[in-house]
Amino acid sequence: MHRMRPWQWSLILMIGSWLIVALISHTQKLEWINGLFLFGLGFLMVSGSAYVIRGGFFSLFVRSLRKWLQPPELEDWGEETDSERTKRLEWIVPAFLMAGLVDTTLSFALVYI
Repeated sequence: MHRMRPWQWSLILMIGSWLIVALISHTQKLEWINGLFLFGLGFLMVSGSAYVIRGGFFSLFVRSLRKWLQPPELEDWGEETDSERTKRLEWIVPAFLMAGLVDTTLSFALVYI
């Protein structure tokens, strides 16, 4: 089975956002610019959140909190590996980042046209 690459997902996200903005904006330039900027900002927020989650910040935070709360004799210093879920969804960060940057840049370019 062919796996889709991040740039293909990014292209799907961009075209989908452009179609939704076109349906909502009713050919008004300001609504088109605002819609593209908001979609780009949303994509960048998803990309940043996924990057932080994939980096393991929250799992390390929870693990250190558990170690701080449990008695010293029950400490377990075993290493955790990446889960299959994070390996399966590794395309999210680059795809949403590319789509967000293109949508945001396009919205800024449309302001000056």
